[in-house]
Amino acid sequence: MVYQAKDLPKFEDFQFPTFEVVTPHSKLHLTVRSLTVAQEERLRESALTAAKATALLNQTVFECITDKEPPIDTLINFERNISIVDREALLYGILVASYGEEQEFNITCSTCSYNYTVKENITENVDIKLYDGRENLIEKTVEVELPISKYKAILCLPTLKDEREFANSKGISQDILRRADSYIIMKELHIPQKQTQAKQQPADGETEKLTPTNNDDKKYLVVKNVFEIYSYMRSLPSRDKVAIRKAWNDAFGDYGISLLVRGTCPNCGRSEENPVSLIAELFRLSQ
Repeated sequence: MVYQAKDLPKFEDFQFPTFEVVTPHSKLHLTVRSLTVAQEERLRESALTAAKATALLNQTVFECITDKEPPIDTLINFERNISIVDREALLYGILVASYGEEQEFNITCSTCSYNYTVKENITENVDIKLYDGRENLIEKTVEVELPISKYKAILCLPTLKDEREFANSKGISQDILRRADSYIIMKELHIPQKQTQAKQQPADGETEKLTPTNNDDKKYLVVKNVFEIYSYMRSLPSRDKVAIRKAWNDAFGDYGISLLVRGTCPNCGRSEENPVSLIAELFRLSQ
């Protein structure tokens, strides 16, 4: 028997659970919906290299936004205009919409290494700090001279695009990607080239003199590729890295979202707060 379109059964419409989010850096008011079963299966079954995991994560978060308007109307624009911290806030909203406020967490005691499970309301254990300035942090850059190497670093607020480009660099593993925020906060790295002192023509009876080159005349190799920046930074003194992080924190602040789960070990009685990785939770709960 052949069914025509008019003969097919009609089903009642239903609404996906949603959650409203304000992104800490870009200050966008967005509504995200629950994951679908198909999205969960995609997260579960994908071969997660560093590059594929990043691309899949961004695509999934973008798909869950209910109203996609400029500046995030396309996936490309979404990656260009959303910071990594902004994505954390969106992930939090997706987790609540998908799995509810009450969720179970696996904890390993830091004292005795005992594994146990706690159930927490994640809306009661989250801390969100929103940027309240007028300057567009996504477009902002800051220059800092490093104290030991004298390199100049141009600092920025890393976007999802910066992270994806770093993840697609040859040789980047998941472990390196977890430390990406130490490197992709640099938009450019200016490396001073070795200088030669200028020779002065001696006057009669004088010996040849060398004139020091003015610092303003220094020439720099400008490195913009994020993987090349990563490669150069690995050989710099630790004090330079500390200077970069301090300058970045001073310029861009500590805005963002943190989720803590409190637990008391049933084995040794130690009570502690455990930070939750929202990305890890998304992949864990989707399994």
